[in-house]
Amino acid sequence: MDLATFIARRQAQTPPRYRKLCPNCRKILATCYCAALKPFAAPVDFVILQHEAEARNAIATARMAHLSISNSQLIVGRSFLGHPQIDAMIADQDRCNFMLYPSQDAMPIEAAFAAVHAPNPKPLVFWVLDAKWAQVPKMLRLSPNLRQIPMVAFKPESASRFQLRRQPEASYLSTIESIHLVIDRYLQFTGQLATEHHALTDVFQAFVRQQLDFVDPTQATRHQIAKARRQARRGPPSQT
Repeated sequence: MDLATFIARRQAQTPPRYRKLCPNCRKILATCYCAALKPFAAPVDFVILQHEAEARNAIATARMAHLSISNSQLIVGRSFLGHPQIDAMIADQDRCNFMLYPSQDAMPIEAAFAAVHAPNPKPLVFWVLDAKWAQVPKMLRLSPNLRQIPMVAFKPESASRFQLRRQPEASYLSTIESIHLVIDRYLQFTGQLATEHHALTDVFQAFVRQQLDFVDPTQATRHQIAKARRQARRGPPSQT
């Protein structure tokens, strides 16, 4: 085939059709959840650091949380070392920063809430790492500046309702569920009766239901397929 024929055939081909994305939530229009968003101002501030790989995940919840909370920031990257904006926020003496991460030396989250009873209380800022659980320790290793932030953790009363993703442990929650729980516990601690934060779980559950409607129950999930492949490689169980 000569070059002229090749070019003519390429020009005659139908160009690929790309699915349109919502510019706000960045989902395809069929799965856009913007209509279910009810933005509100949380009683504490949030900084969400999202791993760049998670930003490409169609079922990630960090952007959903960010779009719901007006006083939140969403920053995407892999290493945040030397990030001017982050370093400035960490160094800001007018903020009381806490990292939500269940490290061995993490304090109960109530220790962070107690800061509101200080003589001159500062605004509370909770930092949240959004990534696969296996990626989070590496994010912290690559970003030693983040390890300056005191770490706090909580024990959820119930398991995650994120049916689209398996959690390593029953006590692990998705990013948006974790943020909702932080706000819920803070309101309980301070005796406030606000309910606006439940908009987080409303949009999250609506998104999960929508995604489940797309699942064909007759088809095996990717986890089931992977499990079957592992079993096939191991062969049948030995007889004793």
